[in-house]
Amino acid sequence: MTFPERILAFYGQSFLTDDGEELDARESMKLLREEKYKDCIKRADKALGVNPLNLDALCAKGVALKRLSKDSKSGVAEDECIQYFNRMTRIFNTIAMTGYGDKEHPFYVTKVSDEYSFMNHYLELYDRERQVLAGNCDLIYLKNGSKYYDAKEIYFEITRVLELESIKFGLMKPDYK
Repeated sequence: MTFPERILAFYGQSFLTDDGEELDARESMKLLREEKYKDCIKRADKALGVNPLNLDALCAKGVALKRLSKDSKSGVAEDECIQYFNRMTRIFNTIAMTGYGDKEHPFYVTKVSDEYSFMNHYLELYDRERQVLAGNCDLIYLKNGSKYYDAKEIYFEITRVLELESIKFGLMKPDYK
């Protein structure tokens, strides 16, 4: 796929699912933190069945498989997790291609959780001061940059996030269904 095709697939997926997988994705992350790896994988699979591009579900399943592979009795091969981490990397590369993270060229996301996954796992930005809504962007002030992003603030364009929240709370009806 070309990068424009990847961007279209990533962004367009939200129009197909309207975040219908979010509860399962969040639950898979919770189960991962509780070290209930088999349940985590089941819940992540449920989310990925709805949206195969959900970063939280991909991360939860990949990490759960990696941790299960450490136990020889689990029947999980160590390389089973690689496909999930590879898919995450492709999605992160896609988000990176949408902008530079500055006010004029924000990164585009379809979920707030994608902002944090992108900052943590791709840009290695862990120290944040605060987050504010600036027009249709989340503006996050950073305490420290990283070797991948050295600015003191990062912008994420969240028009689609705002649309999905409006639909969820009955403030707007989807015009594409």
